[in-house]
This record gives sequence, structure tokens and C-alpha cells, in this order.
Amino acid sequence: MPSKADIRALKRIAESKDVGAALAAYLSRFKGLKARSPSAHAAKKKQKRLSRKGAVAAVRPLVVDRANGHCECGCGVPFGVGNTDYSADWDEFYGRKRVSVQETWMLSRRHHLLKTQNWPYRAYWDEKFKAHCAKYGYPFRPRLVKGAVVAQPPKERGVTNG
Repeated sequence: MPSKADIRALKRIAESKDVGAALAAYLSRFKGLKARSPSAHAAKKKQKRLSRKGAVAAVRPLVVDRANGHCECGCGVPFGVGNTDYSADWDEFYGRKRVSVQETWMLSRRHHLLKTQNWPYRAYWDEKFKAHCAKYGYPFRPRLVKGAVVAQPPKERGVTNG
């Protein structure tokens, strides 16, 4: 936030007849100051983003070729051009930090949304990915939920009449 002195100086510049000269005089006060360099954290974050982009750029074409125009969850639905529910979506099964051919798959947009929401349940998608890994000979490890593996579907809730 500018100080009161800076605000007064900027008002004088705005009211002066020679705005360019007044602005140059004001800015000359800051001539010796250096612009802040990006912090080490910001630089590291940028490098990480660039390395992820490179990894995705290297892996994505291989995954797209493997999918061969079909959803890889096991349903075999072809990716549709006009139907947005069945367009191709890239999914990193274990999260965005892991980008490899073995840990990513192409899903239809509909199935990607369902998998992201763990519908019908999380173990269902673990089984789908396990079958996918077995098909291609990739190693599989179940996703953890705060130290415990979810292996059972939720119980059905019955409707009772009062």
C-alpha cells in the first residue's frame, strides 16, 4: 500500500502540466532499488511444473496409443467425437504426482468423473485398475485411505415404512 507521501506525490504528478517530467522525477527516487527476485520456493515450484509438463508430454502419446480410441476401464466404449460424455480424459490413477505409462490410463469423460467421485465405491475402481494392470503386466498397489485399504462396497440402505 502506498504511503501518504506517495499518494500526495502522485496527485501532484496528475495535476502538473508536464506529467512526463513530474513522473520521471518521482520515479528517480526508486532508481537504486532492485526488483525482488523470485523466492527459492517459487523457482522450485516453476521447475517442478516444467518437469511435470515434460513428463506428461513424454507419457501421454504412449497412453493414447495404448488406449487405441477406447476407454481403458474395461468397458471398451469408444471415445466419441460428438458425445462429450465419451470423449477421452487422461487420468493419473494414484494422483497428479505420479506420471508414468504404468500409472495412467485413458477413460471416457463419464467414467473419469465417476472414478474421481469414487462412485459406486472406491474398491470398484481399484479392481478396474488392477484388471487394467494385469492386462498389460504392470504392477498394482491399492490406494490407501488414511492408513487403511477400503475393500468392501458400502452397505445397501433399505427403505422402511414407519
